[in-house]
Amino acid sequence: MNGPDARAQTRRYTQLPRYFRWFSDHCVLRQLDDSDVPRIVEALAHPALELCGTMAAPQGETAVARFVRSAQADWQRGARYAMALVRKQTHEFVGWIEVRATGERGAWMLDWFIHPRFADSGIASEALTAAADLMFSALDAQRLLANCPHGHAGCERLLNDAGF
Repeated sequence: MNGPDARAQTRRYTQLPRYFRWFSDHCVLRQLDDSDVPRIVEALAHPALELCGTMAAPQGETAVARFVRSAQADWQRGARYAMALVRKQTHEFVGWIEVRATGERGAWMLDWFIHPRFADSGIASEALTAAADLMFSALDAQRLLANCPHGHAGCERLLNDAGF
């Protein structure tokens, strides 16, 4: 197919650069790197883990290292972006956010894990708002989907607080 219809069906977003940073008022989103492995392992050991994320978390240091390496490879392909969420001033690890193309033109899926210490804080909703801003601005998203496990009141509250 040629002409305007063919151009409308191609992806219009650009690939995020390797050393990418996205800033909001109190947090920074950046590509996951090897230094995040021990931070993620520590966060996953928290007893309230199941209350703080929308995806199946990797279990154990080896699985977390594989998760980070896989995320870095997917970043280069431009289909999934897994980003560490850190406090802007202190660089304290708050969690991670993952966005991925759904296969539907202009649609992106949002998943996250927020460390239990921050799950009920304003920084959690700010992080989701920053991720949405990133997806609409840098990835040219036209439709944003967010995972929320059925009956997960914490995720529902977080999405509502972020304006979803």
